[in-house]
Amino acid sequence: MKLLKRLNFFLIAVCLLVFALTTTITGAIYRKVLFDNTYQTALGALKQMEYNFSEKRSVFQETVVNLLCGESLENLDAQQDVTSVYAYEPINAFNKDALAVMAYTDEISSILYLNRAGILIGTDGKTVWRESAGETLLLMLEGIEQGVSFQGGFSSALFYENKGYLGKEPENYISVVAPYQPIRGDQGKGYLIVNIKEAAFRSIFFAAMEEDAGDIYIVDFSGNVLSSTSEEQIGGRYRLADDMKNHEDAFYIIDGEAYVIYYAMPEMGWSIVWEKPVNSFYEQANLLHRILICFVLFSLMIILISYGIYAKMQLKPLHILVRAMEDIGKGHYGIRIEEKVDGEIGNVIESFNRMSRDIEVLTGENVRITNEKRTLQLLALQEQMSPHFVLNALNTIKWMAMLAREENIVNMVIALSRIIHAFKNTNAFGTIGEEIDFIKNYILVMNYRYGDVIHMHYQVDPQLEQVSIPIFFIQPLVENSLKHGFASTNCKGDIYIDVSRKEERIFIRVSDNGSGMDPEEAEKLNRKLKGTNQMPVFETGGVGLMNIAKRMWIYYGEKSDIRIRNNAECGISVELTIPYSDGKEME
Repeated sequence: MKLLKRLNFFLIAVCLLVFALTTTITGAIYRKVLFDNTYQTALGALKQMEYNFSEKRSVFQETVVNLLCGESLENLDAQQDVTSVYAYEPINAFNKDALAVMAYTDEISSILYLNRAGILIGTDGKTVWRESAGETLLLMLEGIEQGVSFQGGFSSALFYENKGYLGKEPENYISVVAPYQPIRGDQGKGYLIVNIKEAAFRSIFFAAMEEDAGDIYIVDFSGNVLSSTSEEQIGGRYRLADDMKNHEDAFYIIDGEAYVIYYAMPEMGWSIVWEKPVNSFYEQANLLHRILICFVLFSLMIILISYGIYAKMQLKPLHILVRAMEDIGKGHYGIRIEEKVDGEIGNVIESFNRMSRDIEVLTGENVRITNEKRTLQLLALQEQMSPHFVLNALNTIKWMAMLAREENIVNMVIALSRIIHAFKNTNAFGTIGEEIDFIKNYILVMNYRYGDVIHMHYQVDPQLEQVSIPIFFIQPLVENSLKHGFASTNCKGDIYIDVSRKEERIFIRVSDNGSGMDPEEAEKLNRKLKGTNQMPVFETGGVGLMNIAKRMWIYYGEKSDIRIRNNAECGISVELTIPYSDGKEME
């Protein structure tokens, strides 16, 4: 269950992460799509606006051209003193032409002519001008060169400021200004000014805009606002004018909380700027975001429920496997899971069944080895010659031999006593040094028996004398040399014992110069020695080679080795190999 909970937690965490990334990326993509789609849609409306502006400009431009070419303007410009009574006729003729134009359209507020003397002459249909122009108007007209141009920033205040006329409501103009200078004139120039109501251009915006579409601006090449749905911006400088310089193509940008579309009209020298609140896009994106959240949460719930049911079905074999492993931990070996499952879990269950079977076999083998080890210790105890009367008798013989001054008998009794004391040792292990001392006493007794014909040669590393080995581990090899090596040989009776160490292994070699062994018989015996680990203790044949091999396997396992070799000249060698680290401290 803990595994299922962790899997569920991991799945939920991953789903939430994917959900967060998906909604964030989807929201960003959707906003970008909204921006692009709005931009593409707006381009159509802006192109229509451009066409409408161009048509309206053409009409006004044609009107100005007609006035410039008219005889009344030429006569008015030729009048030196417009304040004289003789100027009445040319002024009246000009005003008459102006009124005829204004009668044709109500989008023109006034038509004026600023002569070379700085006098304004003209009419708005109700008021007639024949007075000096204000300083502000003169400054605005100074930079205008030849040709007809549409100027922004003009307002009724520029023309009514000296008239004291209070009934005129303030209004903004987009003024058509045309410098006028007759071909023969050389005394400066005048300016024809046609003041068009800014609302005439603004009406084009509202015809193309939807409700709550934002603000639209007409900006000239200098960055000044000529017309706008936001009247307070008219005549001022557009805030993004510097960023839009040198742009001849349409584009859009996000400026703070405003979505800004720029559309250039290079033929007119104007640009249309459409601003829309970014929040309007975010509201649509947020609506989609909420819908997406509901959909993803619903999908997540369906996924988790389906996953929980499926995971429970798939993890059922794992639960069975866990319970089986717990039973093995309690000592119930040999358990087998009969559940048939495909895939990786099925492979795990098969591996568990093999492991359970192997543990059962190994446990039985360990019990068998433990029982055999106890049996060996029992045999060792049974073979001890422990009756105290034997030792007491030997002690009496020793004193009698000493009184009779029989030194050989004394030495033999002492050696035999030490041998019997060694048999009384109930420990399974002794040191290499103790084993060598036992062999020396054993050979002393045997030499009395064979007539002092056995010569021992010891080469033992002093550092290894305190290393623990099983008792009676080397002595049976010496005994085999006496029994089998010198029974029918003419060679000198020499026995060699070598004990050395190489890295983490101890090598014990017992060799003689006896009659040796047939090679085939030696190989057969080696194979038999290798198989002692599979033989019960009662089949090992006493305390000889097989007994040694069996004890080596019990105490050292595969880290040990025993091998018989024929010497080059005569005799055989028995080589034992045991681990150094395991051989130092044994119970």
